[in-house]
Amino acid sequence: MEEVRPAEDKKWRLAGPEPKYKSQLLKCPGCPYRGPQCGSRGRLDSPIVFVGEAPGHEEVRHKFPLVGPSGTVFWGTLPPKEAMEEYGIPLEDILILNACQCQPPRSKNQQENMRRVSAARLVCQDRLIWQIEQHPRKLIVAMGNHAVWALTGNISYKITQIRGNFIPSELAEMGILPVVHPAGILRGTGNYRQYKMDMWYSVDLMRGQPKKKPLEPYFLVCDTEEKVREAVRRLMKKPVLDMDIETTGFNPRVDDVLCIGIAYDPRLVYIFPGGIRSVDRMIELEADESWMDGGYNVVKHSPAFREFMQKYPGKMCWHMGKFDIGFMREEGHPDARVDEDTGMMSYALDEQRGIHDLEQVSGDLFGAPDYKYMIKRWVPKFGMSYCRIPRYALYNYLAFDVSNTGQIRLLLLVRITEDPRLKKLYYRHLIPACDTLSWIERRGMPASRWALERQQKRLQEEIDRTRLIVNVEANRLLKEEVYINPGSPQQMGWLFWDVMGFEVPKGMEKSTRKEVVAKLPQTPLVVAYREFKKAQKAKGTYADALLRAIDPVTGRIHPTFLIHGTRTGRLAHKDIANIPRDKKIRGMFAFELGMQHLLPKPYINTGSYGSGRRKYVKADLDQAELRVLAAMSGDPELCAIYLDGKRKLHREVSDMIWGSPGNSEGKASGIYKWGNEEYMRAKALNFGIIYGRRGPSIAQEFGIPEAEGTKYVDMWRDKFRTAWDFIEYCRGAPLRMETIITPFGRKKRHWIVTQENLNGLENEAANFPEQSIASDIVLEASKQLGPKLRAMDCWIVFLIHDEILTDVPDDIGLIREARQMIEEELERAPKTWGITRVPFKADTSVGKRWGIYTSSDRPSRETGLTWEQYLETRTYVADVPFEDTGDANAPFTVPIVGLGAAD
Repeated sequence: MEEVRPAEDKKWRLAGPEPKYKSQLLKCPGCPYRGPQCGSRGRLDSPIVFVGEAPGHEEVRHKFPLVGPSGTVFWGTLPPKEAMEEYGIPLEDILILNACQCQPPRSKNQQENMRRVSAARLVCQDRLIWQIEQHPRKLIVAMGNHAVWALTGNISYKITQIRGNFIPSELAEMGILPVVHPAGILRGTGNYRQYKMDMWYSVDLMRGQPKKKPLEPYFLVCDTEEKVREAVRRLMKKPVLDMDIETTGFNPRVDDVLCIGIAYDPRLVYIFPGGIRSVDRMIELEADESWMDGGYNVVKHSPAFREFMQKYPGKMCWHMGKFDIGFMREEGHPDARVDEDTGMMSYALDEQRGIHDLEQVSGDLFGAPDYKYMIKRWVPKFGMSYCRIPRYALYNYLAFDVSNTGQIRLLLLVRITEDPRLKKLYYRHLIPACDTLSWIERRGMPASRWALERQQKRLQEEIDRTRLIVNVEANRLLKEEVYINPGSPQQMGWLFWDVMGFEVPKGMEKSTRKEVVAKLPQTPLVVAYREFKKAQKAKGTYADALLRAIDPVTGRIHPTFLIHGTRTGRLAHKDIANIPRDKKIRGMFAFELGMQHLLPKPYINTGSYGSGRRKYVKADLDQAELRVLAAMSGDPELCAIYLDGKRKLHREVSDMIWGSPGNSEGKASGIYKWGNEEYMRAKALNFGIIYGRRGPSIAQEFGIPEAEGTKYVDMWRDKFRTAWDFIEYCRGAPLRMETIITPFGRKKRHWIVTQENLNGLENEAANFPEQSIASDIVLEASKQLGPKLRAMDCWIVFLIHDEILTDVPDDIGLIREARQMIEEELERAPKTWGITRVPFKADTSVGKRWGIYTSSDRPSRETGLTWEQYLETRTYVADVPFEDTGDANAPFTVPIVGLGAAD
């Protein structure tokens, strides 16, 4: 791809080869705009045609398409000019057209722009079809929604769903291949890796390569015990089995497994029927009548199938199998496990979000069609139960799922195993994490409905109060009685910019976003509006949503963890994801006395939720990300602080900025030249540096002059020069097109770098090592702790960044043992991955509510020591570091975070 310019270089060079052929501009009768026009480029009789959407500024200026930023992406993605000529497809011969010849007038309203392009497309459609029909075409590549709509007339197509899948058409011998428009890639629509695969696929087709042709599987329904025994006899001998399930919904405690498919060969899938627990449930879910006859529920009742799940010695392969094994365990198969996972393979190979669904991956790899069309007629909307689908239609759909999982495994496993780092990440970290997180999800977090409802009421009162203040202040300004809705950006924007006449803050646009409003003069109306928005968000996120998330069976909130949900390697969560470190909010997750009688008997009898009173043990890594920075960079000053044990980073940075007492007596007496406010500023500075915060951002938060904020950052840089250089080195990785690799094997790739996304990519690259490694340390510790704690009736119920939350019986001895075990494992986890340059320190607290814990300064009744004093008496024996492909303790000149060519 063409070299990326630095951010300050605003001018793009003309992209692509100088066109040999430029077509005439054709007038479209009835055009509503008649604005600046752009013709085509390339040979008019070219067998391959690329169709774009509407011309941009650069295209109109040069009078031919795909120049400027979009052109840079397009031409840079295709094979080199020499290779294309060798294939017999000279770049300058490719015919490129646009769905719209003219550039519709632009406005700041994106929806209005889309409406104008749609109107222009309808007028230009006949002209586009006429140009294509003038010569025989072998292949048409439609780039973007408007190109697809213009060529097919079907506006129900969505480019992100159909990309890479052929649309039959009389306009070309092979048909139409939809791909994302390169401008969409620049805007973040779609994925660059997928876009590049699609473009190279089009070139391969022109070279004579055959179309991708997926297998069409057969399926065999095992609905009697005899058929189950015969199928199990065959399956038991196979080393790897591909599996998938279909369910009535997404809650394993409420919903049922409708069927499970298993295959050792993608061409034949064995289907084992499940069932729905009651007629009432069938009626509630509007089940198809084919499920009403009951039938033999093999999944729940077959002895042969149960024995198979217990004794199968080979590997079970799923796609995102954490979901599947959660259901299978609730159905009475505790031995269901994830040994291979094609979803985790896809994520290990590309950490981008939103591209790991089974349909997407199978379509990318071997051209699997969108087989969801089989079931769309019965479940047209997301969330509808699959029991609305007739039995055999669902079995057929499941057979494609299982077959595609097998085909994906055969292709991706080769790519995983040929890279030692990815192999380690996949087998040693991601696969075990599926089991660990499945147990955490199954356990769930106790939530006090009473506390949530009280929080909901309190926030609603705050919303009503601030809404009233906004209206009183607005009526005073307008000198008339009108109702102002503070939830309306249009009305509040009108008040701020037109009525009150505020100036737009420097470097910002006119809007009511939080960052903009924070810089406006803080009048009573502005303050009330900010408090209204804060309370409104808190109510929706921390009260309403959490009340809806309470499970009807267990009375708990069961978090859903997305291992593949972030590009930075952190776990993503649903429901409890963004809860701040606020005692009022986290305290709603509490153990309520007498809640055991609310649980159904199966959960009490099996001990799934223990018995008697229980408490939380919260464990977190002290300054986890800063310790990771010290370990990764090898900064001598930062490492010395953490190796000393008595030195405190935040205090030393406070001394550096505001001055120290100057003698040991002053320090011993606690007399410092700074107070608690300065200490919190130093703490924010230490963590903020990792996340790319610089002088202006620090100054804005602290309410100080920008020059003073810059001075703080410069002082930090001078004190920790090696750590600063390490952060800047990682920050520069996107421009160098280098991949960042952590000791866990995670990679941060930079598929496409432009002026528009450069700043965001630099920030991600700068904090990727610290974020991902800290999160992975906690996940690694949880993997080791899970079985040991469950044996003690202690259960990990939540993980968040650098914190483990555990549900334990209210027993002093058991709590002490659990705390010691958790702390030791958290401190040991980095060493097992070769991160040994600085020690990691874990702290634990105990309480009945999340966020509200017993003071750790209180001496123990057994030992007479505080918990911190007790920790200092312990000795520690280091484990032998895990043998890695890189040196975990290498100096910064050869960074522990690997940097290599982009994948």
